Amino acid sequence: MNSTAIENIFQEELYRIPVPVVIIIPRPWHKILEDEKTLLAKILASVKLNIGSVAIMVREEASPETIKNSNCEKLLVFGSRFLPDIRAYEGVEVEGISVIRADDLGQLDEGRKKQLWLGLKQMFGV
Repeated sequence: MNSTAIENIFQEELYRIPVPVVIIIPRPWHKILEDEKTLLAKILASVKLNIGSVAIMVREEASPETIKNSNCEKLLVFGSRFLPDIRAYEGVEVEGISVIRADDLGQLDEGRKKQLWLGLKQMFGV
C-alpha cells in the first residue's frame, strides 16, 4: 500500500469527549461496599447527576495532572490524597478545575456529609 492511500483512509479528526465530573476513589469499584455505592449515588443525585454521568478513577493519590486528559470541569476526591494539599469539603479551583476533597465514603458521618453538601451546593450552584 502506498503512502498516499494511507493518508486518505482516515480523514476525520478524533476527539476526546469531555466528562464534566470526575470522581476519584482510593480502591477498585468492586471493593467499594454496597452502602458506600448507595451513598455515592445519593450524593450525585443531590446535584442532579448519576453514576453513569461521571467518570470514576481509582487512585490513592491524585493531582490535576492525573485527570488532565479527561477534560473535566469538576473533580470530587473521596478518600484519596490530593496534591496540592487542599482543605477538605471546600470547593477550590486548581488549574481551572473545581475540586472538592472529602474523606473516604465509608468515613462520612452526618457532620462530614453536611460539610460536603455545603461544598457541593457551592460547586454545582444548587
